[in-house]
Amino acid sequence: MDDRELERLKWRSRRGLLELDLVFTRFWEKNAGLLNRQDMQVLDKLLQLPDNDILDMVMGRQACNDAAISEMIQRMQTFDNPLSAPTSDGAVDSPGVSISSQSICGGNNAAT
Repeated sequence: MDDRELERLKWRSRRGLLELDLVFTRFWEKNAGLLNRQDMQVLDKLLQLPDNDILDMVMGRQACNDAAISEMIQRMQTFDNPLSAPTSDGAVDSPGVSISSQSICGGNNAAT
């Protein structure tokens, strides 16, 4: 893993939403030294998505059909969403939120 590439990803993870900045700060604190090249490629792909879509996935309001991105989101949820528990399908079970479709990673999404 190239240190410059890692620093570039950290810089790109600075988002326009305070909530995402908090999520990514905690993620980097716990994971910076654990990421391999594949993880970095997944993060690069994730960071290409709009802020609101990333936040919706982290908060469990939106699911993702891309398995690699879903796994990365679960890693973020482990550190940053203690009131919500990941379910077996990778979504987060949050009070008052149910996910009933596909996400931007694979189609339309509608939370009910």
